[in-house]
Amino acid sequence: MKSRSFTNRNNSLPEPDRSIYLSTVIKTELMKKNTCAILTAAIVAAVSIPSIIAKAGPTDESVTESSLHKGLILHFTFDQDAPGGKVTDVSGKGNNGKASGVRWTADGKNGGAYEFTADGDEIVVANNKSVNPKQMTLAAWIKTSYMDDKWRRIFDKSYTQGYALSIAGDFGKNQSQRGLLSLEMGPGNHFMLTRKKVADGQWHQVVATFDGTDEMLFVDGKLEARPLRWKKGKKLGATDFNLVIGCNRSNLSPAENDLGASFRGLIAEPMMWNRALSTNEVAFLYQSQQ
Repeated sequence: MKSRSFTNRNNSLPEPDRSIYLSTVIKTELMKKNTCAILTAAIVAAVSIPSIIAKAGPTDESVTESSLHKGLILHFTFDQDAPGGKVTDVSGKGNNGKASGVRWTADGKNGGAYEFTADGDEIVVANNKSVNPKQMTLAAWIKTSYMDDKWRRIFDKSYTQGYALSIAGDFGKNQSQRGLLSLEMGPGNHFMLTRKKVADGQWHQVVATFDGTDEMLFVDGKLEARPLRWKKGKKLGATDFNLVIGCNRSNLSPAENDLGASFRGLIAEPMMWNRALSTNEVAFLYQSQQ
């Protein structure tokens, strides 16, 4: 028997049944169209969303040792005593240092360290363009319990013109900030302190960053001071001073007596970048050097 066409089947129904049937057919067709529209939208989304993400890129790229090397301009490992006082920069930028007065020890954080025991102990990197960046990160491991009225420099290149990372001393008769970590930057005097002391006889990783707007201090991989905000688009001041690790060689004010004052304790793994590390990068650096 030949099958009947859709039209013939409709025409063979009684009038009331035909209305119900037609209504059902219309609903079915509309459902099909809606389903097709949804499927089409899903297909378009499946194709376009990955494309948008690919163009936008990840919001937080993963950190690796290789990516962390970007912008690195200074790195002293202190793995062995420097022959003739020459400390080799392993960043590849040639910022070698000259050690004077310091004593090398194998008892560092991860290998060797230099111990600073008297005023005048220092490691000097000759001034050049690379150590006068517009933005920066300073990092080092320190171990000290020494606190007094003087500002004991970890990095020094003029706190009013360039940058200085220190164990804080006194403001006049105010001794409350002794043993805190201090970051001072110029031009001018952009000054900040950590909330807790780092001069406690334990190893601490200290990191300072500046990205053109925010000046930040980290201790052991964590933000440890409220960011100090500059006017947007500012840049770090350039100076003619040498970059000195462990000694104050740029404070020339006759009213202050910190010139020549050295850090007291151990310094290991001093590093510098010409960019601000992200919070994730600081945390990664801390974990990688544990």
